[in-house]
Amino acid sequence: MSAVENQESLMEEYQATQEMVRHYDDIMIRFASMSQAGVLIFIGLAFGFLSKDQTIFFYLFPFVIVFVAMTNLVVHMWFKRHRAIAQIKIRRLLELENKLGWQQFSLVNDAIKSKKVESKPVRNMLVLYHLSLPILLVVAYVVILEGRNYMCWTTITTTIAAFLTPVIGIATVFIAYQQWRTNHKDSRDQREAIKA
Repeated sequence: MSAVENQESLMEEYQATQEMVRHYDDIMIRFASMSQAGVLIFIGLAFGFLSKDQTIFFYLFPFVIVFVAMTNLVVHMWFKRHRAIAQIKIRRLLELENKLGWQQFSLVNDAIKSKKVESKPVRNMLVLYHLSLPILLVVAYVVILEGRNYMCWTTITTTIAAFLTPVIGIATVFIAYQQWRTNHKDSRDQREAIKA
């Protein structure tokens, strides 16, 4: 194989690997945002249905908390798995850049190593988010348990419903946007495949 053919082969592999990194990045964002928006909608609907009867709420809402905690755990594990795959692909891109004399990903990698770009705070923020939602629900549940001695049940549920209504609306819009984005990307990919 000549040097030109070898370089073309490396460039093709670089392009394909870069597409896979984009694919994993895109699928992580879509899955995480849609599942978390779905969780918010589920919390709102569960609260709406269960809050009609005080006894049912106190016995069944802990199952909602467990479901949310398990969903967040699955999303976090899935995110870590796909991030690890993307990191493998990025390492390969760095190897290819070294052979080709390019620096697109190498510059970012050097910035991360020299602490000019911090990646750890982003990971910590994701862990905090995935832990905070179930913890927030447990705190809300305890506050509702204690609050029922001081406030009437209707006041408590109305206050919480007033907070959950815009949250559900925003989550629904976010799901719709992600679905539109997915459909738009898929139709663009199909048009490009037809042209090729």
